[in-house]
Amino acid sequence: MTLRFVGVSSSHRKGLTTETLVNYALECAKAKALEILPSAQVELQFVSLSGKEIKHCIDCLGCLRKNTDCILKDDRLEAVSPLIHPSPPDGVIFGAPVYFHSTNAQMRSYMERFTSLFKHAWHKHYHMPVS
Repeated sequence: MTLRFVGVSSSHRKGLTTETLVNYALECAKAKALEILPSAQVELQFVSLSGKEIKHCIDCLGCLRKNTDCILKDDRLEAVSPLIHPSPPDGVIFGAPVYFHSTNAQMRSYMERFTSLFKHAWHKHYHMPVS
């Protein structure tokens, strides 16, 4: 059995606190998984959103009209989506710096845009093609 955990950091500062904590959390997830399932193979994947252009959802419904992933073009699809879709990991860890008592805009945009990957779960006419 292979388990896969993905960590996503939205800090603009590479290699500092948020990335360190996400990587630490990934290692803890691996240790716990191996404690429960000693014979499992555990794969860890880390991605940093630092320096990536992640546009915010504009609710254009293009993903529904075209039955496809989000139609906005930026770094999200090529750099990050393959880690989560079409083969979902066993666990995802999100790490973001906290500005004004909430997650930063980069992570919020990232999470909002993921709705196009999973709209088929609640919209009966949406059938995203699996690549």
